[in-house]
Amino acid sequence: MALACRSVASLSKVLTVGAIRQVATPLQGQVRKFSDTFKDREAAEENIWVRHEEEKMLKTLMAKFKKQEKEGKESLKKILGDKYEALGDDTIGKLIDWKHH
Repeated sequence: MALACRSVASLSKVLTVGAIRQVATPLQGQVRKFSDTFKDREAAEENIWVRHEEEKMLKTLMAKFKKQEKEGKESLKKILGDKYEALGDDTIGKLIDWKHH
């Protein structure tokens, strides 16, 4: 690149002031303060922790739903007796949904 070989003084003769600022300023934005990187790292660690906790809570919630579904099927089986097998899974699912809503 031809611009990289020239000094800033020679550039000022060729380029306008705005163009010099555009060439000189990219380094200013690239330097990050320690406090910024620490905040970013802290935020990332917090996000990881929150995701982990949410995953644990969702697993316990799923276990509760599975237990509730199993108990619902068992209670329907006790109520219906011999008719339980004749109804089919679709009808039993609809009965369980009706019971919970």
